[in-house]
Amino acid sequence: MQPKNVETEWKQYCRHLRLSVKPKSVIRIKNKTTMEKFEVNILGCGSAVPTGRHMTTAQLVNIHEKVFLVDCGEGTQIQIWKSGIKVTNMNHIFISHAHGDHFFGLLPFLSSLGLMLGRTEDLDVYIPMSLKDNFERDLAAYCYIPFKVNLHAIDGNKRQILYEDSEMSIETIPLKHVVPCCGFLFREKHKARVLLPEKCLSYGISTREFGKIKAGSDYTLADGTVIPNEELTAVSDFIPRSYAFCSDTAYNPEMIPQIEGVDVLYHESTFTSEKEDQATTVGHSTAEQAAMIARAAKAGLLVLGHYSIRYAGGTQEFINEARCIFGNSIASEEGLTIPILHTEYSDVVENGGHPPIQNMGIRSRYMTMNRTGNNHIMDINRILNLNIPDIHPAYGGVRGKTMSSRSQVYAWPVIKEAGVHTIIDLRNDGINLRMQNLCKEYGIEYFYYPVDNRADVVESMVALFPEFCERIDRGGFYIACAMGLHRTDIAFSTYWVFYGADKGIEPPTLRGYLRESGHDTSKILRVLNAFYDKLTERDGKEPMPIEEFKRRKQVINEQCKLSTSLIGLEMLSQTSSHSIT
Repeated sequence: MQPKNVETEWKQYCRHLRLSVKPKSVIRIKNKTTMEKFEVNILGCGSAVPTGRHMTTAQLVNIHEKVFLVDCGEGTQIQIWKSGIKVTNMNHIFISHAHGDHFFGLLPFLSSLGLMLGRTEDLDVYIPMSLKDNFERDLAAYCYIPFKVNLHAIDGNKRQILYEDSEMSIETIPLKHVVPCCGFLFREKHKARVLLPEKCLSYGISTREFGKIKAGSDYTLADGTVIPNEELTAVSDFIPRSYAFCSDTAYNPEMIPQIEGVDVLYHESTFTSEKEDQATTVGHSTAEQAAMIARAAKAGLLVLGHYSIRYAGGTQEFINEARCIFGNSIASEEGLTIPILHTEYSDVVENGGHPPIQNMGIRSRYMTMNRTGNNHIMDINRILNLNIPDIHPAYGGVRGKTMSSRSQVYAWPVIKEAGVHTIIDLRNDGINLRMQNLCKEYGIEYFYYPVDNRADVVESMVALFPEFCERIDRGGFYIACAMGLHRTDIAFSTYWVFYGADKGIEPPTLRGYLRESGHDTSKILRVLNAFYDKLTERDGKEPMPIEEFKRRKQVINEQCKLSTSLIGLEMLSQTSSHSIT
């Protein structure tokens, strides 16, 4: 096999995927960069049934020219013949679980290996325990197989090593599905030392002895001189590469320790986030959840797949959703070959997420002072690094989306440890019981402050306004609405117009009502007007002169135009103070 130029291959790969990571898994001998093959070929990445767009799950993993088939959905052999990949050196097949879209192609493929390729070597097939007996019966009843098929039963609930040799290992990853299911973790082994062929040949050592020398043996010349192994080999700077196949599974943080630091993670993304409840019910994941697993595991690259047939328009929405949380995300497609190269974890994300916070020293902490003069320190760095879309510093706390979904439970311990002591819930459809229970579980205060322009809701806002202002002044809060945008803009506008402006506090930076994105402040102004009228009715006097009220509303209106540029400056500076929202 001719050595590959890693840098050239990687540049081509990055241009295709629009990534910006660098390879490290190489062996350097005398300034020559070489790398043994480790790649994944996507044969099918759809779910349930083959369609005109996607075939059902199947992958060929090539490690050092040893080929392994992972899952074998209907039509897999057609995909293999189309790909032109030789499977004569394929001796192991792994089936993740007993659902037809992952194994219906296995029986005909085994039959074709004998009929078309004339295979005679033994083949090891690893299948779920529940399938073994029936598959063995069907194989004997319907297929003429001129080679021995060794069937091995897998317990999908246990972690176990299925294959191991001097170069690599393959182990199961217990997953969370409606039936026992496991993924597969492919890992190269460390190379303690690498052979120096020219040095060996200079001593007249036969190539037949190279294997022993690579294994660590010294070499004895004909005259009895012992050449130490250290002279015939060199220390390797090889960094083992790894690939994790995780399908099918619901959101499953329990697997993160096993796959931590994996170079490439294939994680199923059957749905996008609006179908999260359905995904949980049927034991599948959303693209957002896959990205959260990749981020928590500090993977190098996330590959999405196992798309539901309902998404006929392509994979872009999966990519968009994942890249908001984990920037190095791509969508698998039939025919895609992914080289497994060691990549450093990056927390750079695309639109909707946050760039990584650089080493800011003390500025990585967000200090606020409440009205009693006590200091409250929030570790804003930790919270922003969760990369929850639309989460931002705000008036001594943070603002963001409602985090009551199952996929976001992982963030709650971090928020608590970072110094959040109050959750302010702005939804107007009643107390969020799930969020309230999460607050209770993590020892965080839950404060319900409904926001809307309906008369009954405005009345509640006015009644709760002193308590709301008290919690904002105290700092250390997480203020939440559905997407972390519009209701929060309204809440902070009322805070500033009817309270903050009198205290010398800066007006809020708007995040949802931005003119550049086609919004205006009309709804904010309607709430402010209703709020003003309700205070006047309750107290029997105007809360402020009408001209001053108009001036403050005009400031809010101007924020609609200014906030876009302010957000950009804030992201560049990454500074946070009580006077910037």
